[in-house]
Amino acid sequence: MSTETPLDPQHFRRVMGHYPTGVVLATALDQQGDPIGMVVGSFTSVSLDPPLVAYLPTKSSGTYARMRHATHLVFNVLSADQTDLCRRFASRAVTDKWTGVAWHPSANGLPILDEAVAWIEGEVQQVIDAGDHDLVFLRVQDLAAPNDTLPLVFFQGGYGRFSPRSLVMPPGQDMFAQLRLAERARPVLESLGEETNLESGLLGQIGSDLVLLASAAPLDAEVLPQSLGNRLPFIPPSGSVFVAWAGEAAADHWLSLAPTPLDDALRAHLRQNLERVRERGYSIVLESSQHAAIDRDSAALSADRLTPAGHRRLQTAIAALADSYEPETLPADARVRVLTVPVRDSAGRVVIGLQLRNLPAGLTQAAIDTLAQRMQTLALRVSETCMGAD
Repeated sequence: MSTETPLDPQHFRRVMGHYPTGVVLATALDQQGDPIGMVVGSFTSVSLDPPLVAYLPTKSSGTYARMRHATHLVFNVLSADQTDLCRRFASRAVTDKWTGVAWHPSANGLPILDEAVAWIEGEVQQVIDAGDHDLVFLRVQDLAAPNDTLPLVFFQGGYGRFSPRSLVMPPGQDMFAQLRLAERARPVLESLGEETNLESGLLGQIGSDLVLLASAAPLDAEVLPQSLGNRLPFIPPSGSVFVAWAGEAAADHWLSLAPTPLDDALRAHLRQNLERVRERGYSIVLESSQHAAIDRDSAALSADRLTPAGHRRLQTAIAALADSYEPETLPADARVRVLTVPVRDSAGRVVIGLQLRNLPAGLTQAAIDTLAQRMQTLALRVSETCMGAD
């Protein structure tokens, strides 16, 4: 007979802590009808047909003792911004845990947290003894994901947030080189802003992102300037100034980045946009009602707080604005959101874009051309004075 060596509970806990888990607040009503809540890291989806979930409460938990009788529970998926609320419900020192907590009742009257990422309501189906825990299965009756934000994650005894690796811009030599260039070009950028009394900027294309490398804005600007480091996905129709002179292979690759397949008409329209950029020597984007939502998602992307679903929404919103990019004629009531001219390196490749942003309404095509010509002169100065320096 073999004798198993007992595991050290602390060692077991420490090793298992290397597996990150989401965090939910399981809520119910006690026998007096008052709300109760218990922080749970062992919640899981079990089955699609029938729809089942499960959680594993500790048998010795005082909150679980009050919750054990409940036939229905709600599992609130906590957001990364709800760390304090999580600690509050996990603390034995806090007696009135619901004071100031915003919630509304489910169909069964159970607390749904207003700021939760998602919630799942279920009816208890089975309870199985599982050592010092119970394994509780519930059949899902209702669920929703009302808040598109990042979830709270528990890892090695601490709380944090999930950052999708595919959405995080990795540091690299391209980024550092463009930041050095932006710093050298700053005097030209500031000169452009002072001369035009408009917000100016330097745009870089780094990997799969368009990044605002530098900006300057007058004190009396009508709108807040874009934040440094602001990012947008490099997908058509955006970023055309980096593609227009780069050849057919680059154009084909850019078109392949569209979030949904392009039909022949839209593909031809986008190629015509590139030709207009080449002919004019600049890129122009008109203001749209959709840009407010795009700006919100762009800010979240830049702060690494945009969810994968939010990233897909951002890509779709950008792709839908093909008519706002490189218009053939300038509508009388149009407002130019961004005017961009290319800045080239010694080999003639476009490496950054010099921009004016949020131009006043009512500008004529002739006025836009005049601004662009002045910007092209300054872009040439940037190329001549900065590209040769190391």
